[in-house]
Amino acid sequence: RDIGVTGVQTCALPIYDYVAVTPETVGILNADLGIPSDEIRQISLGADHRRFRPDSVTRRLMRERLGFDQSSIIIVYAGRIEPAKRVRELVTAVKLLRQRHADVGLLIIGGGSKGYCELVRDELDSETASRGWSVWLDWVPNAELGAYLCSADIGAWPGNESAVHLEAMACGLPIVIPNLESLADRIEAGNGLATDGSVPDLVSKLDFLIVNPETRMEMGRLGRLKIERDLSWDRIAVRFGERQEREPVA
Repeated sequence: RDIGVTGVQTCALPIYDYVAVTPETVGILNADLGIPSDEIRQISLGADHRRFRPDSVTRRLMRERLGFDQSSIIIVYAGRIEPAKRVRELVTAVKLLRQRHADVGLLIIGGGSKGYCELVRDELDSETASRGWSVWLDWVPNAELGAYLCSADIGAWPGNESAVHLEAMACGLPIVIPNLESLADRIEAGNGLATDGSVPDLVSKLDFLIVNPETRMEMGRLGRLKIERDLSWDRIAVRFGERQEREPVA
């Protein structure tokens, strides 16, 4: 299984045998695979801040392509479509929000198990006026993901961790992510909100962002700044190199 581990083979600096990108990965390597802790070093996930960035022209053109009105408030989810991701709950929450805010739309990007995808589609189709407010793309080229994220106003991931959180931040979106200790640092700059993933809590958190446009935009700006300062690939590479030099393997 993919546990987010990179085995480093050659490097000019003293190296560790295993590099993990999340605390959970460290635990799996240590507890499940028996790898000693002193052979593991954790680094942060990051985003390519040059490819993922706010762009007003891209935003306008992508909305035209997707059929969204330029003034609509679009919520985006990108990733695997599976129960642990709580995508169905997100759809339900957005439907409820549309009873208050008719200009809210939903963009879903991703695929998954046939059975769960059918449940999500059924939830979408149960909306009387489903056409025009939601778009679901099973797949997009990774090189184009930034453009799709740019078309949105809010990024929402109700369940589990995703690297797309960071790419959405790089595009200047405020994010709504799971209330997990391992993800707390992603919104510590005031660039997002934590959710328990339930429909009522999603409605509450998303509604706050919808009705407070200035706060929403400021949170997006802070997220972009956090990526540039701390979580760009460039910054992570520099920090990891510095740590390797400080903590060489015996």
